[in-house]
Amino acid sequence: MPEESGAASPVFERLLAMGFAHLAPGQVTVLTARSEEGQSLFEPPAPWHSVEEPSWEGLAASAARLLGQGPLLLVPPWLRDTATRSMPGRAGARFVYDDVLRACRPADTGSAMGVLTPAELWVSDSPRAVELRRTLAEHWDTLAVLYGTGVIPQIHRSYVVAAVFLKAKQAHRPPMKVLRIRDTDDSASVEKDFEVLLQRGGGSTRYGYVVRELPPSGESLDFDRHHPDVVSQQADLAGFGSLTTLGELYEAVPRINMTADAQWLTTEEQPGAVRLLGGRDVLRGGSISLATDESYWVKAPPRYLLRPGDLILREIHGPHDPPGLILAEAAEQDLPAAPSHRTIALRPRDGTTPQQIRLVAQFLRTPLADRLVGRSTLHITVKRLLELPVPQPDDALATALDDLAAARHRLETWAKEAEALLGSAFTQKTAAQARDRIIDEGRGLRQRVEAATLLDDLGHTVRTRYPLPVAYRWRETEARMSAGDQQAAYSAILETAEILLCYTALLALALAWEARIPLGSTAAIKEKLTGGRSGPGLGDWAAVLQEAAGNRQLRGLPHEHPIHGIRSLLASQDAADARWRGSVGGNGERLSWSFGSRR
Repeated sequence: MPEESGAASPVFERLLAMGFAHLAPGQVTVLTARSEEGQSLFEPPAPWHSVEEPSWEGLAASAARLLGQGPLLLVPPWLRDTATRSMPGRAGARFVYDDVLRACRPADTGSAMGVLTPAELWVSDSPRAVELRRTLAEHWDTLAVLYGTGVIPQIHRSYVVAAVFLKAKQAHRPPMKVLRIRDTDDSASVEKDFEVLLQRGGGSTRYGYVVRELPPSGESLDFDRHHPDVVSQQADLAGFGSLTTLGELYEAVPRINMTADAQWLTTEEQPGAVRLLGGRDVLRGGSISLATDESYWVKAPPRYLLRPGDLILREIHGPHDPPGLILAEAAEQDLPAAPSHRTIALRPRDGTTPQQIRLVAQFLRTPLADRLVGRSTLHITVKRLLELPVPQPDDALATALDDLAAARHRLETWAKEAEALLGSAFTQKTAAQARDRIIDEGRGLRQRVEAATLLDDLGHTVRTRYPLPVAYRWRETEARMSAGDQQAAYSAILETAEILLCYTALLALALAWEARIPLGSTAAIKEKLTGGRSGPGLGDWAAVLQEAAGNRQLRGLPHEHPIHGIRSLLASQDAADARWRGSVGGNGERLSWSFGSRR
């Protein structure tokens, strides 16, 4: 098939046919108009009936007439309106299809229409696109949205095309099917997937999903925005503590448009010139590239200048970019600089904390943030970015982030000390001096690493980090085992296990009491303590923990409540098996233990 042909790819044609066959059966008519160059954007498949208008002004009237005869595929020109064509990139620019679609009305309650347009109309948050979607929603229900790249030869392979199936508005809005395909996808798999999706009443498939809880009219229909997986992951973000929007933490820094603000362009040698940062200057590794001969320089007003700590992101994310937004934090060595319109620059607000800044920067690099911002077009909008939901750290997470930052700084300091010491191996006057320095000064570094490595050893962690009642008995167990006395070691192991359960059960009881949630397992413990008999044993403490694990009231406490960590202690089968083995003696007799003493 020649490159200049306007015919769609075979798989895209078949998907259109499948959509009409399921959503609006009947003979489909394709309505197009010739462009000013005398070419049609889309050539209908040979079996399809087609009508071509000499100019786009007659499309709305023809659509009204043809809708009364059966389903219609409308392919309006993708040209800017002559009134705004001289303003490329401006928010107020309108397209020819705006007026055509606004004038289309159903002929009757059974009218069905497919529309082939750029994806921008359906995913953009611009006032123009939002207003047009709302106007369409007054008369039409959106049944299906099909996004595709590389489906029309005349259009660049990275450009996203949307085929949207509309039907006359009903009393109850039906579920909406959304599918996305790329030119690299297997055609047979895509067609089978779409066939399954059209029959589904909910859920998702490999290439698409069903929207049952329909968004308000006018809202963006970006593919990832309403995907069930993304919606679920977004709701799960609250597990970090709480949610807010990026706009509550950051404000946008004005950007310089290299076309509209061309009068500010200058050379590096000019006094007051600052570097103009573009998307390519933001590296995937999280830093800003060094200036080159191809860098741009501007004389920018002060309000455009970046400050240390500002975040700068690539405004364009290509289809082959790795998941996650590409951003960097401006540092002193990167300045003075100003952001271009191919980037988005964000500045922390006065009340934004260092912990929030660290968590936001990490979150923006995740695939989820990328999907929430929207990948149905190449460009990221400032509005969509500032509306992005971001997690907020609670006190425990904020403290952990501070500790991790401090730990990273300490480790980086040690690494630099080691590199400096290794680098001095051949800088001393004599080899003997170099040898002595590496051995003597390296001893402290080696000991730090050895001490840190010990934390990976469970025994060392229990001996040094656990509460004394548990740590003491663990030390005793290790001593008994090293002495080779198996009976004494076995008794020490059982005592350690009982004390661990006892200590943990007491913590669970204290936390439950503080939450005013009674536990029935305390009745047996109280009876033993007041009855003059032996005190509680391993089974009593295990009963407390088992009740805590299944208690509905405790389960309803906030996720960050410390008792949830305790409730999972005996949850695994391995823990249950170990407790059973510990309660049975070598001859199979049941053992009873009380406060570490065998009866």
